[in-house]
Amino acid sequence: TDLALQTLRDHPAGIRSVTIDAVVPPAINVIETGWRAARESSTAIYDTCAAQPDCRAAFPEGRAEYIRVINELAASPRVVHVAHPATGKDTTVVIDAFKLSYIVQFSTLIGHQKSVPLMIHDLAAGAGKLAAYEVLAGVFPPDFNSYGLMWGVLCREMVGRTDIDRVSAAGRRELPDFPAAVTGRPSMFPWAFSECAQWDVAA
Repeated sequence: TDLALQTLRDHPAGIRSVTIDAVVPPAINVIETGWRAARESSTAIYDTCAAQPDCRAAFPEGRAEYIRVINELAASPRVVHVAHPATGKDTTVVIDAFKLSYIVQFSTLIGHQKSVPLMIHDLAAGAGKLAAYEVLAGVFPPDFNSYGLMWGVLCREMVGRTDIDRVSAAGRRELPDFPAAVTGRPSMFPWAFSECAQWDVAA
């Protein structure tokens, strides 16, 4: 959508119509605003649950349970063993606080947000298989071929125009109940600054 909107702005000739979904406006730096999106998405998920009697009854703690589990996983990451859905082989998945926050955000991008309260509740009960399967589902295949484009855009247009202190400050402001170890990094791209240093493109 970023490409589509910039093309509309800079090269509108010949474009009759555009349909976009999950909008990233060019004026928004997602590296800086990622934690705001994380707060808004998790709040929306639990607000929607609270508006449905069955969901509210099943998960009475609401978003507070999510905050509690995030802090528990920051102190003690969960090691879960599951059968890999693609191979059937026993697979070890480590779920820490940052990884859980990523899963919750990613779920809103791929339409899995309805499963989030149950996944969080499963972790709160000491389990974690539901979260482990979400982690495995989000692993990009080894032949994924868009990393160059992704880092070119992120590093030139977003990472290069901010710094880790601004990102951390935004994380503390948006999610003060989250551990600093989680919000001290960009929300969806935790190693963006070190990886962009390696990618080495101008802002």
